[in-house]
Amino acid sequence: MTELFARYLTPVTYLMWAMIVIGMADHFLVEFLPRSVADLNIYIMWPVLAIVWFGNRHKTRVQAQAARDNMNDGS
Repeated sequence: MTELFARYLTPVTYLMWAMIVIGMADHFLVEFLPRSVADLNIYIMWPVLAIVWFGNRHKTRVQAQAARDNMNDGS
């Protein structure tokens, strides 16, 4: 499952930012979305945020492990 999230981490990150920008524009500037769609955007945004958060943590952990492995191989 983590490999799937790691593979699509960049597109999901862009999706998350698009949802945040649309939500901010709808909330602060003009209300162009129906209330139910705006609520649905928020409900979907939280799991997407969790996927991006933990995906970036996993990616950092894998990169650190690879750096340690390369350092140990060079000795």
